[in-house]
Amino acid sequence: MQAQQEVDEVMGGRQQPNMQDYAKLKYVMRCVNESMRLYPHPPVLLRRAMVQDELPGTVHALCLCIALTLLPTPVAFISL
Repeated sequence: MQAQQEVDEVMGGRQQPNMQDYAKLKYVMRCVNESMRLYPHPPVLLRRAMVQDELPGTVHALCLCIALTLLPTPVAFISL
C-alpha cells in the first residue's frame, strides 16, 4: 500500500518514469532491495549463439541457449 502511494505521488498521472523519478522512489527501492536479499537471483550466466556453429556431437546451432551455473560444481544446461 505504501509503495503504491509513493509511486502515485512521484509519477502523478504519467506512465513512463525518468531518472529523477527513480531517485524519489526510496520506499520502493527498499522493497526491491529487501526482496533481492531474501530471494537472490541464482548465479547463472546465460549465453546465446548469434551465428550458426557446429558443436561437438554434430549439433548445428543457431540461437542456441546455454546456461552456466556458478556454483562450486559448475553445470551447463544446453537448450536447443
